[in-house]
Amino acid sequence: MSNLYLKEISPADYPALAAYRQAYLNRKLVAHGCGDLEHYDDMAAWHQRQVAMTKRETLPEGYAPAKIWLVMEPSTQDGASDRLVGLSNLRLELTDYLRQFGGHVGYSIAPDCWGQGYGTQLLALTLDKARQEGLQRLLITCDKTNLGSARVIEKNGGVLENMVTEADGNLLCRYWIDL
Repeated sequence: MSNLYLKEISPADYPALAAYRQAYLNRKLVAHGCGDLEHYDDMAAWHQRQVAMTKRETLPEGYAPAKIWLVMEPSTQDGASDRLVGLSNLRLELTDYLRQFGGHVGYSIAPDCWGQGYGTQLLALTLDKARQEGLQRLLITCDKTNLGSARVIEKNGGVLENMVTEADGNLLCRYWIDL
């Protein structure tokens, strides 16, 4: 694994985003931290929604302002494109729901990249962005059964505060990271 970097989304990224989405759909999984990517066949429409999520005046009611980045791996071959390995979503504020269940950060890693350390580096990069935004403390949650995500959070300084039960009975771990 090389040094990952966060990248703002552009139309040139739409084919890679569509493939990323399809990789999750093929496995019947939800890609967390992707701004509902699974609900969009049209990447331009999804991108437009993500841009709207950054501005208070265009936010849907009940949502917090957020920024989303592609997590890219630099190519090691001349002329080859860098590879999309994940998505990271930083919520700049917490709504009541996010304060209880969602937290400041959502992220996903391409399924073919799981278990290779990408998540740990992705979250570290997202924490840097949070510092740049002036945030001092972040809430990050994961399902109790998602041991990989729990390790990622803990490796980045996450301290388990408690566990809460969602409406569907799912048990959620709530971690805090001081920046």
